Amino acid sequence: TSVSSKETGSKFIRLSLSDTIKNSEGYVLKIRKNGVEIAGADEAGVFYGIQSLLQMMPPSAGQMEQISVQCADIADFPRFKWRGQHLDVARHFFPVEYVKNFIDVMAMQKLNTLHWHLTEDQGWRIEIKKYPKLTEIGAWRDSTIIGYNSQYPPQYKKERYGGFYTQDEIREVVKYAKERHITVVPEIEMPGHCLSALAAYPELSCTGGPFSVAPKWGIFEDVFCAGKEDTYKFLIDVLDEVIQLFPDEYFHIGGDEVPKARWEKCKDCQRKIREEGLKDEHELQSYFVKRIEKYLHSKGKKLIGWDEILEGGLPERAIVMSWRGMDGGIAAARAHHYTVMTPWTPCYFYVYQGKYREPVAGGNYTLLSDVYEFDPLPQELNEEEVKYILGGQGCAWAEYMPNEDIAEYMIFPRLSALSEVLWSVKSQKDWDDFLKRMDDHYLRLDYFNINYRVDYPANYGFINRYLSENVEITLSNVVNDSEIRYTIDGSDPVDSSPLYTEPFTLNLHSGSPVVLKSRTFMPNGRKSAVHEGVFEKLEWQLSVDAAEVESGLNFQYFEKEILSVDDITGNSDKKGIIENIKFPDNVADNFFAIIYEGYIEVPEKAVYDFNLSTSSGKGVLMIGNMNVVDNTDELPRYYQGTGKIALEKGFHKFSLTYLTTIHKAGLKLGCTYNDQKTEDIPASWFFH
Repeated sequence: TSVSSKETGSKFIRLSLSDTIKNSEGYVLKIRKNGVEIAGADEAGVFYGIQSLLQMMPPSAGQMEQISVQCADIADFPRFKWRGQHLDVARHFFPVEYVKNFIDVMAMQKLNTLHWHLTEDQGWRIEIKKYPKLTEIGAWRDSTIIGYNSQYPPQYKKERYGGFYTQDEIREVVKYAKERHITVVPEIEMPGHCLSALAAYPELSCTGGPFSVAPKWGIFEDVFCAGKEDTYKFLIDVLDEVIQLFPDEYFHIGGDEVPKARWEKCKDCQRKIREEGLKDEHELQSYFVKRIEKYLHSKGKKLIGWDEILEGGLPERAIVMSWRGMDGGIAAARAHHYTVMTPWTPCYFYVYQGKYREPVAGGNYTLLSDVYEFDPLPQELNEEEVKYILGGQGCAWAEYMPNEDIAEYMIFPRLSALSEVLWSVKSQKDWDDFLKRMDDHYLRLDYFNINYRVDYPANYGFINRYLSENVEITLSNVVNDSEIRYTIDGSDPVDSSPLYTEPFTLNLHSGSPVVLKSRTFMPNGRKSAVHEGVFEKLEWQLSVDAAEVESGLNFQYFEKEILSVDDITGNSDKKGIIENIKFPDNVADNFFAIIYEGYIEVPEKAVYDFNLSTSSGKGVLMIGNMNVVDNTDELPRYYQGTGKIALEKGFHKFSLTYLTTIHKAGLKLGCTYNDQKTEDIPASWFFH
C-alpha cells in the first residue's frame, strides 16, 4: 500500500508498506534514474529507508536545489530489536531542546530506544503533581562536587543547581521521539539511589532523616524503607502519574546498588521480613521489586531493572539490563527472561576515551575500537537462549558531564560505533570501512552541532624511554580523512606546524629529553586535544653489591591524613618486613601511606617496563636514583602508570611510596622484560 508519493516532473519518491518484507523495521530502497522507491515492513522500516537515502546525500541536502544520488538497490533490516542509548539527566540536567536534538541524532543512526534516567540521589527531574516537594526540594542541590569523590580534600561548586521537566514537557519529548520511531523508557530509581526523594519526604526512609539532595557521586546507605506500607503507596502514586506520560510498554525501576545497612537495623523492614517469610535483606529487595513488577504488569507495563534484581530471586516477567559485565544477561537468558546487554566495558560512555589529555571522566578507558568490537550475543548461550537477548545500549552517566558539550564529547563518536554494532550483521562489520564511512558521518554530526571527540595521534605515551639515540616515530589516528601536525620545540601544533607524512627520526641525547606534541586536524576545522610525550634516552643502571641481604622489603606504615608523597615524614605507626608489594595486615580503610624499601634482584640484563597500578591512590616507584613510575599527577581513576628502566642483572636499590586518602585503593606492581611478563613481581625478587 502506498503511503505517500511525491513527483517532480518525471522524477518521484514513493513510500510504501509491504507485507513481503518479513523483518520488523526492515526496508527496501531502490534508486533509479527516474525516481526513488522505499518500501518498509512497517512505518519504522520506511523511516529507516529514508535515513539510508539521506546518508547518500550531503548533510545540507535540504538547502540544495539539485541533488544527485547514485543508483542502488538496498535491502536492510536491524540485527537487534533494542538499539538504545541511556541519558542521565539527574546528575546533571539537560533541557528539553537538547534532549530533542539528541533524539534527532539517535534517529539518524537508526537507534530506537532512549532510556531516560530521571531520578537519582543528586536530583529528581520529573514533575509529580501529587507530591510537589519532589521538584520543589528534590530537584535542587545546594552544591556539586568538582572532580572525583576520591579527591581529598573535596572541592565543591557552592551554588544551587538543578531543574526538572513538567509533565507537559515530558509529553512533548515522548511525542517528538515517537515521530522518529524512538521509544522513550523512563527510569524511576528504587529502592536505592533515592536521596532526592527522601530529602523531600524523609518519612519514607528507615531513619526519618533529615536528608539533603546529594552534592557528590556514589552509593548512599539511605534508601526507601521496604518495610513501610507508606513507601509502596508513595511509589504506586508516582508510577500512576509517570505511566500516563509514557505510553510504551517498558518501565525501568533501577534496582541497582542498594545497601542493606539501614534495612538490617530497621524494625519495619525486619517485621516485613518475618511477615513475608523472607530469609534476609536480599530477599526483601526481591520482594520489593516483585511487588512493583506485579503492579506495573497490572497496568500493561514490563518492568526492567539493572542486573542486581537477579539477587534474591528474579521477578516474574522482569527484563534484566546487564551492566556488571555479561553474566547477568546470560543468567537471565538461561532463565528465559529477556535482557538488554550494556556491560560497563565497553558500553559506559562516561569513561575515558584515551590515556592522556582527556576531560575528567569515570573508571578506566574505552576506545572507539572497543565499542565497535562489542557483540551483545554471548557465545555461552545456545540457539534457544539467544532469543532472549533483545539487544544492547550505551549508557551516558552524567557525573562527569556537567554540560552539553562535554556530554557530546563523551558520547560521540562511540555511539556511532555502537549503532552499527546493533544494526548490522556481525559478519558484515569492517573496522577500516567504518572509519572511512565516518568521514561523511562526522559532517552529519556537524550538521546537528554535536561536539564529538576527535581522536588524537597515537603510538606513544607520556614518558617514552629508549636505549637508542635515534628513535623512529610513526603517528596514526582513527580519523580517516585528517592531517596530523606535530612539533618538537615545546609549542602546541597549529595549522602551520610540520605535517606528518611519513615516519621520522627523533635524535635523543642523554640528559636532553625531547618533547613531541602532535594533533589531529580535520578538513572541517575540528582539532583534537594535543598529545604530548617526553622522549628520553635510557642508560644502563649498574647492579649494586648486596652481600648480606634477607628476603622481603622493609615497610613503614603511616596512618594519618597525608595529601602528597612529599608530606610523608615523622615516625611511622607501624614498621616491619613484608614479602612483596601488598598491604600489611590491619591497614585503615582510608588515610594511610606506606613506604617499601630494600633491593630488587632482576634475573636478566634487560629493559624492564614496570606497571604500577594505584587505583585512585598515588604512588612513586624509584629504582636506584631513577623515578621509574610516577602516579601522583591529576590522573584517571584506576590509573596504571608505566615506566621503562635499563637494568643490569643483579641487585638494585628499590623504593615504592604509596598513599591513599578517602578510599582504600588497590596496589599492584608488575613488569615485562625480554618478552616475558609478570602480573605481580614475585617475592623472590625482593630483599632488604
